[in-house]
Amino acid sequence: MNFLHVKANLSEKSKRMIAIVIALLSVYIIWGSTYLGIKIAIETFPPLLMAGIRFILAGALLYGFVA
Repeated sequence: MNFLHVKANLSEKSKRMIAIVIALLSVYIIWGSTYLGIKIAIETFPPLLMAGIRFILAGALLYGFVA
């Protein structure tokens, strides 16, 4: 009985570790892609339009999170 309990804990720890690794990889990809996005936006949009788009997108995301 004790062996089964230890095995269950190991599988729970491995699931938690996989979730942590996926979360860190997603943060790495999202933060890494912002530099490319900023480079493209600077070359494409005027500064005021780019700032407006950023604030509209941020507001929409926050509104979706709160609602």
